[in-house]
Amino acid sequence: MRNHQLPHTLLILTLAATTLPACDKAKQTKPDQPAKQAPANLPPIVRHAPAKTQLLATLDTQTSGVGQTIMSELLARGQNCGELDPKTAIQSVSFVWAGPSVWRLDIRGSLAPKQAGCLLGMHTDDSGLTADGQLRLANAEPTGVALMTPDYSVAKGEANRELVASFVAASKGAEATAAIRWTPAGAPAILDVKRVGLDTLFRFHFSDESQRPKFVANLQRFFDKAPQGVSPTYELVDETNAVHVTVDEPSLAWFVRRGLVQFLNHPSGSMLPTIRVGEHLAVVREPLMLEPAAPGDIILFDFPQKSAKAYLARQPDNQKHCVQQSTLTSTTPPQFIKRVVAVAGQTVKMRENRLIVDGEEVPTKFIRKEQTGRYLFPHRAIVEETLGESTYRVQHNGRNDSFGPLEVPLGHVFVLGDNRGSSSDSRCWGTVPRDHIRGRAEAIIWPASDDGLDWHRLGEDL
Repeated sequence: MRNHQLPHTLLILTLAATTLPACDKAKQTKPDQPAKQAPANLPPIVRHAPAKTQLLATLDTQTSGVGQTIMSELLARGQNCGELDPKTAIQSVSFVWAGPSVWRLDIRGSLAPKQAGCLLGMHTDDSGLTADGQLRLANAEPTGVALMTPDYSVAKGEANRELVASFVAASKGAEATAAIRWTPAGAPAILDVKRVGLDTLFRFHFSDESQRPKFVANLQRFFDKAPQGVSPTYELVDETNAVHVTVDEPSLAWFVRRGLVQFLNHPSGSMLPTIRVGEHLAVVREPLMLEPAAPGDIILFDFPQKSAKAYLARQPDNQKHCVQQSTLTSTTPPQFIKRVVAVAGQTVKMRENRLIVDGEEVPTKFIRKEQTGRYLFPHRAIVEETLGESTYRVQHNGRNDSFGPLEVPLGHVFVLGDNRGSSSDSRCWGTVPRDHIRGRAEAIIWPASDDGLDWHRLGEDL
């Protein structure tokens, strides 16, 4: 986990829609200054959100594609939770996030707390508190169920004025909206997003002026790869440390999803225990990555077919089974999520599961041993590693893996899956060219996996 900057910016996104709604620039205030009076017609969850709220979001589960996905996943778990009407059980979902220990999820509809607890796989006492005391289920106003952390009720108050104003503006005519005040580590702040005629204007600000040329260079490289029919533009403005990006209607969805933040599902177990199978991640895309991917970062990248084929051609036949043939030959290279463990000029090797970079063993700490239920490898070890500013956990399945040494070539990175015994990575097919990197995974945004819903992982930094 990395240390993130305190949230100090505003981003308005419309989810499951092709355009952003019109929104007026909110009056600038200090980020944590509470509103004196919130509009009376706001949903209670918005009106009483904590002043330090970083995210306000709402989804119409009947019309929004994202909302329907969430509803379907919840109802699929409810076969033993009593009779449920898909049209009335979950009509909308609202969410307020003010930190890992201060958040609330409202499910509007005909659900009762006991039914909701069953759907979410939670066992609560008569007061609605889970056995570990970390979450509470209660009735929501006017109908529905609220799931929250115990600290939420203590922290609630009037929401940040700027965030509420943005939420109200973004909600007009939208099926699913979110107002976000969040800055990933090392990324520029997005001050506001607004409509200008048929175009959408994004205004970026930089706390450090040296960041601006890096961002402009990233934008130019990104725009140079734009598909046909996409024509965003940008300009440097006299305003201190600012860049304006204007995006036309056909380019908007592409720019938001490929240029800002992408939400994606991780379908494999190669990053266990850090990322579980089926969890959804927030990935900061290339233009916002002002600092190059460093050891410890989890990155999204296009599989390097050309360099992988050359690497595999030099390996013995018994080492070529670790990557599927379709991965090497598909017209559109698949995308992988892995952790960077070394960069250009560094030498990597493994000896009996110990990761060694430039002759120094990466600091490790044994956490626990678990049963796997398998005959060949009945146990796995969970170990904590520290690379640079990142401390994370990896798992070994009982084999004593060794590799290398290999020196990382110029312009490349060496990546590993955190599930060291079950990952197709640089040990198999070589290093990743930096120009194949598409983003950096920042957080878990939907903690639904093959193991069920684990609300304690919601918003967890990666």
